[in-house]
Amino acid sequence: MFIHFGGVGNAIALARGVHDVQDAIVRVRTAYPLKATPVESGSDLDVAKLDALLGLHGERDGGVYRVAIPRPDVRVTELGVDLGATMSPTSWAAFEGTAERAAVAGELMVTTVETQPVIHTLREAAHRRRRHSRQLEPRGSAPGLRELLGRRPERRARRRRPQSARSAAARRVTDRRLLFATAFVRALSVGMIGVLLGLHLAALPLDAAHIGIVVAAGLAGGAVASLLVTLGGDRLGRRRTLVLLAVATAAGGIALAFFHDFVTLTIAAFLGMANGMGRDRGAALVIEQAILPATVEDSTRTQTFAWYNVLQDAGHALGSLAAGLPVVLQTAADLAPTAALRLSVCVYAALALVGAGFYLRLSPTVERARARASACRPPRAPS
Repeated sequence: MFIHFGGVGNAIALARGVHDVQDAIVRVRTAYPLKATPVESGSDLDVAKLDALLGLHGERDGGVYRVAIPRPDVRVTELGVDLGATMSPTSWAAFEGTAERAAVAGELMVTTVETQPVIHTLREAAHRRRRHSRQLEPRGSAPGLRELLGRRPERRARRRRPQSARSAAARRVTDRRLLFATAFVRALSVGMIGVLLGLHLAALPLDAAHIGIVVAAGLAGGAVASLLVTLGGDRLGRRRTLVLLAVATAAGGIALAFFHDFVTLTIAAFLGMANGMGRDRGAALVIEQAILPATVEDSTRTQTFAWYNVLQDAGHALGSLAAGLPVVLQTAADLAPTAALRLSVCVYAALALVGAGFYLRLSPTVERARARASACRPPRAPS
């Protein structure tokens, strides 16, 4: 590989820097010597024909024919300093091989407006000579190369992608959308029960101490569930665990709506993980955040988690607003306050079941994240 470098400053300091770099290369080569076998070159290129075709005079070094293409029309500045004509950019190409089977490598120094036509010409040349030589490809590490290549090659690459790869990408997109939907619905229900739980318990009626114990039991159940999921969620299966959590939440909500004695309410709050603080910090959140990175590329991971959090915050806010549902039911359906609160808690349980339906639609790939990580892990050295 080639590493291009440059700098501006005191000549002695720059030379010392180059010397230090060369010393580092020598140290590495000494510690890790290359066991390369010299290859005899059998090049029989017709240099005269190449010179005539290129309109330039190249040089032959052993079996390699190299031609330089200066660009005196382009001026180079480094940190505001004009480097002058001596260090002006130069394109070059090197040929090796035989007349019928040759290889070429080089670097093209182009301006911004020249980049797209040059890449297009390289690709056309590659298509014309695909059957006779290795494909010509533009090399470079300049940022924004994908944008320079345009959208058409990217679309062609997607069309050439195997059906299995397209299916896997589609499954990841679907899984990501399902996780977004469940995060929003669950945050909606959590924001709702965070307001309704205290009101519903006070209307049963329970005193302040008993209400505090029931709410604390719900939070304790959520903490225990998070711990169990952390220790054994992958072993049980991520989809299965998420569905069980959603069903347990719904069952706890139904029990809170229709039972009145303190002990049963406490058990229902604990097993149903009733979140009385109105902020989603439960076990399902732990699993979803473990699945989510595998549904996106590394470059969009931060953005994906940002949208995930935005949807949760929006769900919390709308859930708190939806806690006014009992008042709406009392006015629209002429229900008693207790009945309206009970029905609103049932709506909370129904939202949990909606989340369970979303979890059932997740693809099996959410279970293979651990297997992929194990496959990518390097093997242990024998002891």
